Amino acid sequence: MKLINRDYNFFNPAYWFGDVDARPLGLFRIAFAALMLKEAIYHIFVAEVWYSEAGMFPARLLPRLAPNMPTLMTAMPDTWMAIVFFIFWALVAVLLLIGWQTRVMTILNMVFLVSVINRNPLVATGADSVMQAFAFWSIFLPLGRSFSLDARRRGEYGKVLVYAFPVRMFQIQIALIYIFTTIFKLQGQTWANGDALYMAMQIRMHTFPLAEWLLTNLPLNMLRVLTYLALLIEGAFAVLVFAPVFQPYLRAIGLVYGILLHIGIALVMNIPNFPLVMIIGYLMLIDPRWLDWLSRYELVQQFPKRVVPVPVQPTKSPTGCAAMLAGIPAAMGKGAYRALLAGILLAAMFSIIWGNVLSNERLVTRLHTPAMPRALEESMRAIGLWESWALFAPDPLTYEGWFGLNGIFPNTTYDVRSRVDRPRWYVGPQARWGKLEENLMTKSKDDPIFSAWAVYTCRQFRGSGILGLEIVLYTRTTSPPGQPFLPYQTQIIHGANCMG
Repeated sequence: MKLINRDYNFFNPAYWFGDVDARPLGLFRIAFAALMLKEAIYHIFVAEVWYSEAGMFPARLLPRLAPNMPTLMTAMPDTWMAIVFFIFWALVAVLLLIGWQTRVMTILNMVFLVSVINRNPLVATGADSVMQAFAFWSIFLPLGRSFSLDARRRGEYGKVLVYAFPVRMFQIQIALIYIFTTIFKLQGQTWANGDALYMAMQIRMHTFPLAEWLLTNLPLNMLRVLTYLALLIEGAFAVLVFAPVFQPYLRAIGLVYGILLHIGIALVMNIPNFPLVMIIGYLMLIDPRWLDWLSRYELVQQFPKRVVPVPVQPTKSPTGCAAMLAGIPAAMGKGAYRALLAGILLAAMFSIIWGNVLSNERLVTRLHTPAMPRALEESMRAIGLWESWALFAPDPLTYEGWFGLNGIFPNTTYDVRSRVDRPRWYVGPQARWGKLEENLMTKSKDDPIFSAWAVYTCRQFRGSGILGLEIVLYTRTTSPPGQPFLPYQTQIIHGANCMG
């Protein structure tokens, strides 16, 4: 085993400006496009309630929800228009998955994704920020050079080499998520004293039933061990994956522990797409030699190569000095293109890191970080590159609860949102309700969102004879270890007359 592997030696210029195998990029494209396809289909089922004029968030509220955030969906006020928009997004995702006109589909996917998130940021989660970052960097990656129809059309089979620098920027983006979330968590109290998981598992709008079982049955010391273990994995991830020594063994260890971490998150925390999209990102970090090993067992196969004999006219190619001189213009053009692309991506990465620092007041003060030019900041926010990886950081939320919709009928009153005590959506298109409720809990009672929600609900139940509606908030403060769980407090947020 070599101490330093040249493929991981970031002190070597070839690591940045040389060539890398395109097969991991192809695998990432397939997995990421499948996730985009799932998201596009899911959004069809919530097109009315969250993305149309007839729902909870009419376009007139956009200046309050997302000022100066561009979205194509403002030109599609009707529900059917939103549905058509999501169908086209699904079509783009399918074409990206099979690798047809890959570069164009990558750009279109970014446009669709940003438009959807900017149309209703109240249902956007940390996973959406990750997806926007991945979609942005994908624009500059040759994702269609392997496992794609584009590659087959060009006659490219097997191992294809592509420019390394855009791949390195994508890999650094993955590392930034872990680096900054670790920094932010170390600024809080609950991660340092080991109580973060105990506090987070009380936030039932973001948990699965397993979290409640663990909270009840696991000893507090075990939860503290798991808290420190999660923090250790996040903090060590970049070191394990990018260290130039003892590779690729350290990278394999980092990826395995990262996958186990995200599987644990997926089992306990109801954060739609986050564990999945992070594991998909790991495909950009796999060592191509692992694919060579897998291919021996026919687990990874290229499209079958079809050889079609084509008559070739003999041509006389230049040799010697003539060949060298003939290749100079092409080499200069390729070098200029790569240098320009590296400069653009380096500027983008610098801006992203700058924004990450600015998103944390303590880092700004400690590092004396200057403010970003307003035009640059607004542009980054508009396309989802203003990142803040405060994932349960510096501490988990200190409140949790849910909203009830008490419909008033001639002979009875009941919660029209759910016949059970507390509605829960664990999977499917409705799984984002937890994030929406978290954001709505911070709104004032006179916020027009609640009025729009009431109007939408009254319209939904008009045929059932509904007379009025009350939006009720049930909330409580989370309790530190050793303290009893507090009862829920009830507050009427908004009342509406459904007969008007």
